Amino acid sequence: MSRASTSSFFAVKTTGGQERNVVNFIERRIALKAKTIYSILVLDSQKGYVYLEAPNAQVVGESISGIKHVKNLIPGIIQFQDIEKFLVTKSIISELGLDD
Repeated sequence: MSRASTSSFFAVKTTGGQERNVVNFIERRIALKAKTIYSILVLDSQKGYVYLEAPNAQVVGESISGIKHVKNLIPGIIQFQDIEKFLVTKSIISELGLDD
């Protein structure tokens, strides 16, 4: 079974402006406790949220428990399509119309 079919995205609510600190804490915990987190995503356009790709919510919950500036794990799975629009950069040319 491939990783794409066994992983899901989860959103973690954090204190605004502390997303990178939370990521650093999560990375250390992953290294120390060998947690299975495939990727961590911080979007500059969405303050107060960190996205984690993991096999299930339990792994995410264990990875974030007790970390300063983490408010909670948002219930449910985030669809990749909801995140993908933030990952694709658009050329300014594609947004211009005739006579702009």
